[in-house]
Amino acid sequence: MTEKIKNILYLGKDEKFAHSLKRMMQLYRQDFRLHVNTSLNQLPQTLEGKLYDAILFDTQFLSDDGQALLHQIYRLAAKFPVIF
Repeated sequence: MTEKIKNILYLGKDEKFAHSLKRMMQLYRQDFRLHVNTSLNQLPQTLEGKLYDAILFDTQFLSDDGQALLHQIYRLAAKFPVIF
């Protein structure tokens, strides 16, 4: 039986970390697909109409107005588990 591929969204600024995590998943967890978003401006488009099994959120992604960003993520991604 084939396993369902799990789609995970990484929200963070660290592109090197995201690349390393993506590579590790490709090598060791073929049932996981990591999608990367390093831009706050692209967040609504990234979440719109997509089905993710989880969102991996790097708290360094937060700026001075972090609370507003968290509210935006909650509003756009309320149906996804978010891991900080």
